[in-house]
Amino acid sequence: VIAGDRLFVCSERTTLVCVNLADGKILWQKTNDYADAMTPEERAKLKENLPPTHETNGYSSPTPVTNGRNVYVLFGTGTVACYDLDGNRKWIKFVEKSTEGWGHSASPLLVGDKLFVHIIDLVALNAETGEVRWRQKCQTGWGSPAHAKVGDTDVVITPKGDIFKAADGSVLARNVSTLEYCTPLVQDGVAYFIEHGGKAVKLPDKTGPEVKPQVLWETKPAKERYYASPVCHDGLIYAIQQQGLLSVIDAATGTVVYEQKLNLDGTVFTSLAFAGGYVFASGERGMTVVFKPGRKYEEVSRNSLEPFRSSPVFAGKRMYVRGMKNLYCIGQ
Repeated sequence: VIAGDRLFVCSERTTLVCVNLADGKILWQKTNDYADAMTPEERAKLKENLPPTHETNGYSSPTPVTNGRNVYVLFGTGTVACYDLDGNRKWIKFVEKSTEGWGHSASPLLVGDKLFVHIIDLVALNAETGEVRWRQKCQTGWGSPAHAKVGDTDVVITPKGDIFKAADGSVLARNVSTLEYCTPLVQDGVAYFIEHGGKAVKLPDKTGPEVKPQVLWETKPAKERYYASPVCHDGLIYAIQQQGLLSVIDAATGTVVYEQKLNLDGTVFTSLAFAGGYVFASGERGMTVVFKPGRKYEEVSRNSLEPFRSSPVFAGKRMYVRGMKNLYCIGQ
């Protein structure tokens, strides 16, 4: 994630790294262990055994988030912290340990003055102090919660289809759809839950007990796991399953316009991205395919880096990729 002239990225197990955007120099890096987040009494009670995870996931999968003044970071250990851009830690908190055997990967979400963390429960923290503002029971997943508006009201949508008011955690809807791995896509008042058996759900125009989201359509692109989150551009949704089969879906109707095997040579964890007029799709062995958006497949380029599972970030005419060993800046 980028804030001004700095880029923030995570490293195993609990390190937040700040990099100079211009030249890649590491400006500072901070660890966020249990010892930093708890008193000795709390540590003794909890014990410092790490929650379960998998080597593909690790503990540093969640992406940091920033409001331009502070950067917020969450790790699969259950610790969450806030830093200013110069590396001064403003607060650190242990929320809870994931019970998922494959580990935690959902990123934190910043909405106004609240930071949302979804490990087991959906927890709203005061962004300035780390104090818990509210907590709601809901199903867990590996995808991240998404921000949307219902009328003028900020809401949070979980990958399992629960919708809560951001202000106080009031439930607006439960189980409107479900995603196993990726994140809901929200655009123009519609939440898209894209995987095999996905849905488009129109969000209501206002909040209220009698108002319910409306299912616009259901779709069935290629049946597989969808680790990567989709992207929408010009009325088309681009989704890719773990084996690299791309599905392009009409956002208005749910019709699958075309499907294309991208031959990415590895499992696809990287979310699809739209930048500079092109769509980018990557596999974990470092292959990236660049193609034109539209109703037919037109490949533009095919490039290789070291292996990576992260999603690229674009700023100006530069592309930043967090590889397994190196951080890359690719410029025009």
